[in-house]
Amino acid sequence: MKCPRCDQEMATQLKGQGADAFEVDTCAACNGIWLDAEELNKMDDNLFVSVEEISYSPAAADESDNTLVCPRCDKPMDKVHPEQFSDVVVDNCPECKGFWLDAGELDKMKDISDQLLIQSLTE
Repeated sequence: MKCPRCDQEMATQLKGQGADAFEVDTCAACNGIWLDAEELNKMDDNLFVSVEEISYSPAAADESDNTLVCPRCDKPMDKVHPEQFSDVVVDNCPECKGFWLDAGELDKMKDISDQLLIQSLTE
């Protein structure tokens, strides 16, 4: 599978163990990661907030960043951000529901899920 950011061949890595094991595709050149539908939730250890099911809004257009093409189904991906967190923009395929995360964005998504959990406990 080719990286949607830099067109390099991505490596497959096994995450998890046993029946919970799944594969993710990573790019050694740009450190991005492709997560098929449901894999983003598996990468996050927060069991109470599903980062794939939170509300996403379209991100503001940034002319310096081209629209990426899904490495799984070759459809243009949407730039989206979690509704309350417009500073974290990720690419999401509307067709196959996968996520492309640039370097560092996985940690940001984990932080968001933790913040959403804290918000839900204080409401």
